[in-house]
Amino acid sequence: MPEPDEAPASASAGARPARDEQHEHHEQPGAEQGVAIPRTDGRRSTRGAGRAVFAAAASAVDAELAESIRAERDWRRRYHRHARRLVARETLRADDLVAVARAGLAEAHERFEFLPPEQPDGPDGSVPLAEAASLPPRRPLHDVEVHGQSVGTSEAVVPYRGGRLRGDSLFAQLGHWVDEGTVEPSLAEAVRTVVRQPDWRDLSDVTIVALGAGAELSPVWWLSQWGATVLPIDLPGAGRWEGLLATLHEGRGRGVVPTRGPSEGGAGDHALADRAGADLTTDLPELCAWVRDRPGPLVVLNTVYADGPDHIRAALAADALTAHLTGIREDVAVAHFVTPTDAFAAPEEAVAHARRRFRARGARGRAQNLARGVSRGRTFAPNYPETMTSSEGWAFGIADTIIPQQGASYLLAKRVQRWRALTAAEDGRVVSANVAAPTATRSVTKNRALATAYRGAPAFGIEIFEPATTTALQSLLLVHDLRHEAAAGQPERVLAHPAELFTEAANHAGLWRNPFDPRSVLGFALLRGLVSRGR
Repeated sequence: MPEPDEAPASASAGARPARDEQHEHHEQPGAEQGVAIPRTDGRRSTRGAGRAVFAAAASAVDAELAESIRAERDWRRRYHRHARRLVARETLRADDLVAVARAGLAEAHERFEFLPPEQPDGPDGSVPLAEAASLPPRRPLHDVEVHGQSVGTSEAVVPYRGGRLRGDSLFAQLGHWVDEGTVEPSLAEAVRTVVRQPDWRDLSDVTIVALGAGAELSPVWWLSQWGATVLPIDLPGAGRWEGLLATLHEGRGRGVVPTRGPSEGGAGDHALADRAGADLTTDLPELCAWVRDRPGPLVVLNTVYADGPDHIRAALAADALTAHLTGIREDVAVAHFVTPTDAFAAPEEAVAHARRRFRARGARGRAQNLARGVSRGRTFAPNYPETMTSSEGWAFGIADTIIPQQGASYLLAKRVQRWRALTAAEDGRVVSANVAAPTATRSVTKNRALATAYRGAPAFGIEIFEPATTTALQSLLLVHDLRHEAAAGQPERVLAHPAELFTEAANHAGLWRNPFDPRSVLGFALLRGLVSRGR
């Protein structure tokens, strides 16, 4: 199965290179146009902006926590502690979870700016991001239709370790993952349901706005195979678009490609690739105008990613487009892949499983306890020191799987996605927001430290997935969420707590059901990875 090339502004769900923090107080090339990082003390600072957004989100439910965030002088190194505390606090009441999401989104869209290209970089030229989507386009984008040239496949197939799981072999592997604590049982049930309903995988009635369509984990290949109409949005670049066009041709669906300039009769894919694409961060008004009147219903699927501070710019541009469409249309569903490296309210069953595993360590546990004592509790720490209960009676523990080295900007970009999912679900929209496994994408493996930790992670019960496996599983879950009336993100489904939007069908790769706090064994995973690399 071919995979699209990963684009500089495309997304993947696994861990990311820790580039954000190197540039937090540095003027970014291109930041003076399009979505702009706000100025703090005269400089564009992702650090100041991120702290302000998290503080505004917390202020909706906890003034003391909000003040603690505002007063944090070492946000770069300590942001993850506040992000964890916010999850613990907001989950105590279902209404608070949504209130935090609305406040965080409102602050982000008001604080971040949009500076139309060719305008001066100053207060007179910029507008709040919340207003950018409604700006008149400088020059309209044009359509080119690309039709699939094959019959595609309606099969539910999951590439895995050089093979292809289908039918009984897929069901057996799902059972193994559940037994090992790699995935939540609801994921296995969701995939089994989609396998048993082949008609659900006929997506000829579905139109997908694919943001970050060229991402390594983008599901465009599967969507095209299953017959969907895809509106692929990604940066210009002939190499990127030649791959995307090939993907569309290999399916049985239809693509509508945005181009700079009208269609040229008889022009081939090479000429089209030279003109295709648009930059969400600078062409936001043009893309909003290009999408807003499409026949529906629409699914806005966000898999956008970029390196460094451009990540938060791209993430907020994608969210601005999503907010614009959901603000003017009733037939828009919201979908994205949730990063596993964040803090979550894990369900009581996962907490109990992790604790049973911690108690059952036997002789190995005695050695680990000794190491923990020597390190003053910093290594081999139990995963869940406490269990909390919401006012609705929903018991949970905090699965803190944040990797601090990824940076505060990365976490803010991913929280924005979660906040959008929560508010969209509260507003009665169909939402697909499933946690995706840590995945060995190119953007991870090019970072030596993360690649090394990934190699050592299996020694501690954490499975690192290959891109093809993650993409196939997430695509099947997307179908489940769109088709099954009992899916967590369906308006008809009544959840025990809004946090179940993320806990149901989660592929955390073993992080939530691990006996250890993941960061307490990160150093040992690095050592194991170094040993395995040297073999």
